[in-house]
This record gives sequence, structure tokens and C-alpha cells, in this order.
Amino acid sequence: MDTLSEALHYTDKKATFDTNAKRILANKQVLARILKKTVSEFKELSFPEIMTCIEDEPQISTVLVHPGMTSLSSITGMANEDKIPGEGNVFFDIRFYARVPYRNDTVKIIINVEAQKNFHPGYHLETRGVFYCARLISAQLNTEFKEPDYDELKKVYSIWICFESTREQANAISEYKITKHDILKGIRDNKDAYDKMSIIMITLNPEASSEDHFIDMLNCLFHENDIKTKKEALSSQYGFAISDDFGKELNLMCNLSEALIERGIEKGIKQGRSEGLMQGRSEGENRLQQLLNCLLKAGRHVELEEILAGNEQLKQQLYKEFKL
Repeated sequence: MDTLSEALHYTDKKATFDTNAKRILANKQVLARILKKTVSEFKELSFPEIMTCIEDEPQISTVLVHPGMTSLSSITGMANEDKIPGEGNVFFDIRFYARVPYRNDTVKIIINVEAQKNFHPGYHLETRGVFYCARLISAQLNTEFKEPDYDELKKVYSIWICFESTREQANAISEYKITKHDILKGIRDNKDAYDKMSIIMITLNPEASSEDHFIDMLNCLFHENDIKTKKEALSSQYGFAISDDFGKELNLMCNLSEALIERGIEKGIKQGRSEGLMQGRSEGENRLQQLLNCLLKAGRHVELEEILAGNEQLKQQLYKEFKL
């Protein structure tokens, strides 16, 4: 999808923030900025050059992670239906490949981008990133290479964008990769032979401080609710091409936020009654509605959706945070 408008028009207002975020992230304008910031092979290229390196259209939630289900069909033409009985289906959010200039030639890289609600899902996200990279590597057997031609193995990246992180770890980027360490010196370093996987973690929080242009762009793209402010910032500060289609796309993202809060108000009124929190106030001013409005203004869409889904523990934590 060449325009963000096409990406978001593929979804409707009832789609979740997570679904919309994946489609925006899969847009080549956005991917180019992510790759330039986080993937070393792209650091010297311009955004337009990076966009031309991305081959075909990124696959969104169509490639399965689990063993036997990670066929590289769009890359090699292999089948994508080798399902293992009894295993749940887990999909890569976004997966694509790119070719970058290297020593008068080009090198293929396989890249996975994940839209993650938070950096603390109950397990170490870095470990999950290792598993995803391992699957991207093992799935190349008999598609990208055949034994014993291991030198044909392609490097893989798994890039995780965590939309809502704690202030202590917010607005940061870390890379985890294989490096050589000599126990006894003597083996020549051949980085190209082992530098085959890298996990990138990006943590966001619009309420935490940031002095990084790229982080500010992501927070604006996914957390800014005012459409006029979003358009002006993306165009003037971050170099996005704002076309009519792009404008429609941004409108849809903001409309999603409005739809969430409208749904939240209706649900908040009902829950507020049942919780006995009205106390003489009008229905539109009950405690739960105030919380939903606070979350919307802060751009914390994922937590808003969690509250609407009935996460009572999170709701009580947020009541304390916002002193409601």
C-alpha cells in the first residue's frame, strides 16, 4: 500500500486501535523512517531510497509464527498451509523483505515489525523477539537455502513498537544481536557469517519526556488525537507527504479515538450506575467516563480499549493514577 490512506481505508471505524496501527506501520512512508532509525543497513539511505528497497507489499497478519506455518510464500512461492494440529495460530503482525546495496551488489533482509500494546505483557518481550527471529531463520530452510548452503541464510530483524510503556523505560530504543567474544583469541572475526538476527525494542509514551525526532514522530502518529495538529506536525516537522488520501487516513485514525470514547461514555454510564458512582452528578460526568476522557486526552488508546473490555484490575490502577 503506497499511501497511508489506502491502508486505513482497508479498515473501518469499528476496527481496533491495534488493527489500525498495524496497517499504518505497514505503509512504506512509515516503514522507511523506522528502518532508517533502527536498521544499520539503511542508515545512509534517504527515505525515498529505502522505500524503493522494500519489495512487494508487506504482509499484515497473514504469516503464521509457529513451526511448520512460517512459509515464505511471498518471497519464494512456497505454500503457506502447513499447519500443525493442536497449535494455536499466532501471526507475524507485519513481515516483508528488502534489498539493500552491499559491496556493488544487493543483499536481501527479512524484516518483521510488531505492534505491541505494552512493554510488560507478563513475560520478557525480548525473549519473544528471540523466538520470532528464530522462526524467521529456520523457515528459510528449503526456501531461501538448502543444506549445506548455509551461507545463503538471510539476516532477519524483528522490530517491536510498544505503544504504552512506563515512564521509566519510555521513549527508548534498544537492539539485541549476536556478537563475537573471544575466550581464547585466534579465530578470525567474520561478522557476515554470524550477524544474522537482530531484535529492536522501541518503547513509547507521549506523557514521558523525549528529545528524539523519530520517537516524537511515532508518538505524534499514534497518540496525537487532534487531526489538525497531527497533519501539521507530520508534514512540517517529519516530512510526510500530506495528500487528500493521507488526510482521510489520519481522519480515520482520529475517528477511531472518537468512536472509542463515545462507546466508552455509553458503557461508562451503565457501569457508573452499577458501581453507584453517580452521587448526584449528571450521567456524563461519572467516574468511569472521567477516566476514559483522561485516557483519550493522553493518547492511551490501548488502555482505553482494555478498560472497555472489562479489565477491572487495570481500571482500579488507573483510578489511583489519575486520582479519581
